[in-house]
Amino acid sequence: MESLLEFDDGKQDLVLQIIEIYLHDTPQIIQSLFQNSDINAIHKIAHDFKSMSANVGANNLATLLEKLEKSTGHSIPAGFDLQNTLLDIRTSHEGVFSELERLRTMLKP
Repeated sequence: MESLLEFDDGKQDLVLQIIEIYLHDTPQIIQSLFQNSDINAIHKIAHDFKSMSANVGANNLATLLEKLEKSTGHSIPAGFDLQNTLLDIRTSHEGVFSELERLRTMLKP
């Protein structure tokens, strides 16, 4: 996520806006993953959330979301633990969220 600061190069407002959108939108996305029982919906949410996370440099979270996305294409493969994967995603998101809050504080005038 420190890569956002490298991207800044005179575009502090844009970087701050990206962070603000992520902080605003992703708690609801996490909630949707846990509340949704439709495998196709989980697949789409994972895909979109993966892209958002990669855009802010949350690569570990993006990797977990990619695993979820691949495992929910049409059906959940035998041996895939959906609940533990979701818990791992939530834990990773909490760390990303805290780090982005810290970066937001650094960037705000």
